[in-house]
Amino acid sequence: MLKSKLIKTLKLLTEKELENFGYYLNCPIYNKDKKLVELLNILAIHHPLYDAEDKLNKNLIFKKIYPDKKRVDSSLRVLMSRLTKLLEEFCTTVILQKDEKLQQRLKLNFLTNRKSELEELQKNIEQHESHAWSGTDALYHQLYLMELYLSKAPIAKNPATKYQSVQSIVNSIDAYCTYLKIRYIVFSLSNGVAATNELVDKNLLQEVTHLTKCLPINEFPFIHLYHQAYLLLTAKEENKDYFDKLFFLFQKYQQIITQQEGLQISMLLIKFCKNKLLAIELLNNSSLLSYEEKLFKLYCIALEKDYLNFKHLPMYFIDIVDLGLSMHKYRWVRNFVKQYATSLTADIRDNLVNLSLTKLHFCQQKYASAQNYLFCNKSYPNDELKLIARILSIKINYELENKTALKQETDALRVYVFRTQKLSISKQKKLNNFIRVVNRLRYVKSLSSLAKAKETIMTPEGITEKTWLLEKIMEVETQLTRKTPKQKKRNSQQANECAAN
Repeated sequence: MLKSKLIKTLKLLTEKELENFGYYLNCPIYNKDKKLVELLNILAIHHPLYDAEDKLNKNLIFKKIYPDKKRVDSSLRVLMSRLTKLLEEFCTTVILQKDEKLQQRLKLNFLTNRKSELEELQKNIEQHESHAWSGTDALYHQLYLMELYLSKAPIAKNPATKYQSVQSIVNSIDAYCTYLKIRYIVFSLSNGVAATNELVDKNLLQEVTHLTKCLPINEFPFIHLYHQAYLLLTAKEENKDYFDKLFFLFQKYQQIITQQEGLQISMLLIKFCKNKLLAIELLNNSSLLSYEEKLFKLYCIALEKDYLNFKHLPMYFIDIVDLGLSMHKYRWVRNFVKQYATSLTADIRDNLVNLSLTKLHFCQQKYASAQNYLFCNKSYPNDELKLIARILSIKINYELENKTALKQETDALRVYVFRTQKLSISKQKKLNNFIRVVNRLRYVKSLSSLAKAKETIMTPEGITEKTWLLEKIMEVETQLTRKTPKQKKRNSQQANECAAN
């Protein structure tokens, strides 16, 4: 039963949507079978995880719904099938309520099929014609209206109507097709498909390039936006100018781009910024702050416009927390965690919230409090979160000067890196370098030993938690150089005695 289509679909609903589905089932227009309501009430108790295998047992549920039947038959299976169908219809209704353009198209289709006059349709075409180029939703709606109109009133019968200009319709179709093609190319390239790959045909690239040259792309915001994204992805040299232009257009066209367009372009820009930040960190470049600010602004736009779905992209939650903390926006991070915690799925919510608060308190130098939040998580649903928790534990124990626990944690991380096959070779090297430097810092007593730790950090292979380790090295270096003359003299005498012996 846990693998049934009904349970899988119920898991996707929010608490509010599940409640509304209950009202939907109780409405006589949609359902008159009380058994369906009873089945939903039994299942809803286990929302949203539906993982109680002993209670979600078909035989057990059958006895609750059909207490008079002594033998289990196909009644429950039929009931589940009917409830699944009603749930799918409810989901369609939810989508329809949120899409005004779709509502208008269905209404017009209904009216034109029932009425011979086309006044309502002509009126809608008039209203939307001036907005056809403002965005892809408006353009698609305009083409739909024209298609509906032409199917009811052939061009030959009404030659005087301006909406039946063949050239106008062809231009609209060309613009929309160009948009779809260039969007497909951008999607393919942004997901790691090389321009020379068979998945992105060269002829298609040449065709789109030709079309964008022929069309005045500045007049078509949606084509302009994706053409700039295409230039960014295919630039062979420094592409900062292309990024800045796309970033500008992305902000400029916020009011007209669709949800899917906003998600795709924002993810492209975010990925570009993250790659740049990684490269800058490796090269110790000074332009780190500029890209951090742009990435932070992108995340703010994505949150405001609801482009980010943390149910599908939960690790972006931690990425946003890390960025906010690196920019010392502690109050903003706390408010973000509080506001968007409910956007996470129940199975991972507590883990991510506790890890986020651990990071926040650690950055505020409240190490004991950070450790308490970390201890709240007894287990983790995936290896990525386990690794984050292990690294945090090492850092906290280092700051608390708990050498015994620190040794246990570094040893445990070394074993984990050795045994886990999912980690890439690059990631393994970075983690091993991290362990090496932390262990060296535990017992460092001289500047020469500290210099070796610095060399490990600056290695081309890279290292995990580079910024934090550099801060710790600077602290140790300051302590070693602040030794009093008496201490230096005592150390010198001890060294001479050791040499004499």
